[in-house]
Amino acid sequence: MTDQQPPAIVFVEHVLWQPGEEWTLAVQHVADRFARAHPLDAAAVLAAPTLTDQLDALAAWAEGSGADLDRELGRWFDEHLSMHLRPNPAVTRAVRAIAAERPVHGCSALPPRVAEAIARHAGAWRSVAELHAPVRSTTALHAVIAASGATTVVAGDDQLVDPLPDGAERASLNSFAG
Repeated sequence: MTDQQPPAIVFVEHVLWQPGEEWTLAVQHVADRFARAHPLDAAAVLAAPTLTDQLDALAAWAEGSGADLDRELGRWFDEHLSMHLRPNPAVTRAVRAIAAERPVHGCSALPPRVAEAIARHAGAWRSVAELHAPVRSTTALHAVIAASGATTVVAGDDQLVDPLPDGAERASLNSFAG
C-alpha cells in the first residue's frame, strides 16, 4: 500500500454489507436481552425507514437503559455473522485494489465493533487502515473527510454522502474492480 495518494473512504454498510435477516436478529437479541430491565420495541426500531434511523432509535433507547450497544451488538455480530455473511470475491478484490493505490478508511453508521466484525467477515479488514464509526450525519462525514484528507468516497445509494465537500468525489466500487 502506498500513502502517497489521499485516502478513500469506503462505507461498510453499503459496500461490504447490506442489512438483512442478521440485522433483524441482532436487534431482536438486544430486545430479548433487556426485556425485563428496560424493554426495547424491536419492531418499532426495525420499522424506521433507514439503517441510520434505526441506529438513532437504538442509541436513544440505550441512553436510558445503560446498555452498551457497541458491546451488545458487537458481541452478537462476532458470534453470528459468519452464518449470514460470506465474502464476495469481487468486492474483496475491489477493496484490495483501492488499498493498493491509497489508504482505505472504513466509515460506518454502525457501532465500531459491529463495523469491524463486518469488515473482518467480508474479507476486507486487512485492507482497512482506519475505521471511523459511528458516522451518522453529513456533518460527521464531512468532518471525517476533512480530518483524513480523503478525496474519494465509495458508497451505495445513500443520502448521507450527498452533498460531498469540495475536492471530494463519489466513486462506485466497480471503478476499482480490475
